[in-house]
Amino acid sequence: MPTYNRAGLLEQACQSLLNQTHQDWHAYIADDGSSVMPQPPTDPRFTFVRYTHGGLARNFNRLLKMWEAGGQERATWLGDDDILLPMALERMIAHQTADVVFSDLIYTNMAPLDEHFMGIAEGWGRRTCDPRRYSLDAASFHDNFNMGTAFMSRNVLAAPRFDTRFTTGIEDFLWLYGLFVHGCTFDHFPEVTKYYRIHDGNNSNVQRMIERPEYAIESALLEQAVHELREGR
Repeated sequence: MPTYNRAGLLEQACQSLLNQTHQDWHAYIADDGSSVMPQPPTDPRFTFVRYTHGGLARNFNRLLKMWEAGGQERATWLGDDDILLPMALERMIAHQTADVVFSDLIYTNMAPLDEHFMGIAEGWGRRTCDPRRYSLDAASFHDNFNMGTAFMSRNVLAAPRFDTRFTTGIEDFLWLYGLFVHGCTFDHFPEVTKYYRIHDGNNSNVQRMIERPEYAIESALLEQAVHELREGR
């Protein structure tokens, strides 16, 4: 669980993990130097580490290292502003069919919280993906994955980490595409495991990202980075 300046939302995300029907898990939380110290649950299954601010890509890399050291065989991401459905982990464990297995997610808003925890909240859209449409065409790949629902094997640790040059929402796509190019296998099961909650402060606002001056720079870098991946560099 990466987090930055979302103490209240992080508490809700952690509660959705505590509510799981499958309870044999361990959670790693990497705080990217929040201005207010979050207070994760006292449950010993949570490992919380606070770092100096380094950006999302660096924070993802920290989490991968924490998971690598922890020794668990599989892992998933949980955004500090998202909520797992009660049977999310149980469903993921039942579908260990590839190095990275995606499920579906529901786009929803921030309320009512109790209905999210129970898994009965209504959304306004369902996002699915189709690994059968993956190809060496990066655009096709980008249109057919759910980073937020990725259920990963330890094989992903042998591949490159997140590229810290990217900070505008490109870094997750580039990392997953790197896994694909380096031979990790991908699959999908059409069951919902997560509520992706839309709010002003997340990266669902594409226009907000485009308005950032870094976006044009990183978009130009991305084409070269994809080329280097395909050339094996």
